[in-house]
Amino acid sequence: MNNGSRSSKGFTLVELLVVIAIIGVLVGLLLPAVQAAREAARRMQCTNNLKQIGLGMHNYHDVHKQFPPGIVQQHADPHYQPAGNNVVTDVESWAWGAFLLPFIEQGNLYDQAGIGRGELLQNMTRFANTPLAVYRCPSDNGPVLRLAQPGISLRFAPWALSNYKGNCSHAGCGIDGSTGVFWRAGFSNSGSGAFVQHKIGISKLTDGTTNTILVGEVCWTRGPWIHRAAVWAGCMQGQQGNCADDVLASGRAAINHAVAPAPGNADQMAESYSSHHTGGANFVFGDGSVRFVSQNIDYISNGPSNSSNADSAYEYLMHREDGQVIANFGD
Repeated sequence: MNNGSRSSKGFTLVELLVVIAIIGVLVGLLLPAVQAAREAARRMQCTNNLKQIGLGMHNYHDVHKQFPPGIVQQHADPHYQPAGNNVVTDVESWAWGAFLLPFIEQGNLYDQAGIGRGELLQNMTRFANTPLAVYRCPSDNGPVLRLAQPGISLRFAPWALSNYKGNCSHAGCGIDGSTGVFWRAGFSNSGSGAFVQHKIGISKLTDGTTNTILVGEVCWTRGPWIHRAAVWAGCMQGQQGNCADDVLASGRAAINHAVAPAPGNADQMAESYSSHHTGGANFVFGDGSVRFVSQNIDYISNGPSNSSNADSAYEYLMHREDGQVIANFGD
């Protein structure tokens, strides 16, 4: 009988530790690549959302011969004030995101909420708080419903969040008028009592559709800064007496603005475009194309309200009729 020792076919402890270490290194190398691939997919989805919004805008234009109004004040709302005294944030008001629903495959929601029949937004909260994937950038970390923030009372219901706002102006979104594409239909707040019609179509984009921004990204937060994102349904809460901040943005600050707002101008962050993508944000233009615009694009501001005439490349893209054509921009 052979009593000699038999060789072991198992792993030694040292060999096992080496294998574990190698696996750990491989995981460490692969994880960033996987995360980068996932973020690329999310960015692609965000781009596709904007393409769908742009297509919806053009289909809306084909039917109505103009782009949807940014905001429509509902005069039947019991809180509505007579012309000259009305403050737009006193009433919930349907916005462009709601009017676009039939053109982005959300016709059932549009009909159920009675948007085309003049139903009051204040009575349609159960529809306004419906999350819609087409209005959400998958890279954003915001909540499903936009909630109140510190120091800002929740004026209305917590409606479904959106990451896209319409272009209202190269500067701040005032109460009357727009150098951008979207504004409101309703009585003037200037005291004149005039009814302000929103009839901005392609013919009024005199700088060209390829040179005019329609809609862009706005994130919930970017680092420590709160940008507040948007809501798709309409005016919800407002900031400093201007509910346009809920659905519209402007060239009031640079893309991905990261400077604490000046006193008295807390809506500067909410009224500017921002994203979670590195280096800039995505925009859909008047021709329906989606382009990434660098946060380093030429931009000049004369202060937190940026009340001067358009005088930089970024502002020219916001202004629909400044006579300036930007040939090269982006990343």
